Amino acid sequence: MVWGIDFSPKGTEALYREQDGKLLIELELHNIMQIFNSFDPAPFHEKELDSEAEEYIYNTVGEFPLKKSLEIIIYAPLSEFDGETEHTLKEAIRNHFSYKKFSRI
Repeated sequence: MVWGIDFSPKGTEALYREQDGKLLIELELHNIMQIFNSFDPAPFHEKELDSEAEEYIYNTVGEFPLKKSLEIIIYAPLSEFDGETEHTLKEAIRNHFSYKKFSRI
């Protein structure tokens, strides 16, 4: 029986989709607030990410070569998006990982 598994030397990155030369980290959410820590009292754009979302993103990034371009794609119902949602999510993710990076120094 052939399972169709590719054991090529491409590594783990071969398991992820690629778009415009960037490997995609894809998250599917039922609502936007799933990505945030519900116990964090900070405003939306400064919120701490949910520990499972953080771990998934961190572990996925760790599977790729350091110089590989990556992009996070978030899928959620259209009703969850308004004019500011995309910008807010980008800033929140950037702020979260910047804070984590500098808090370990």
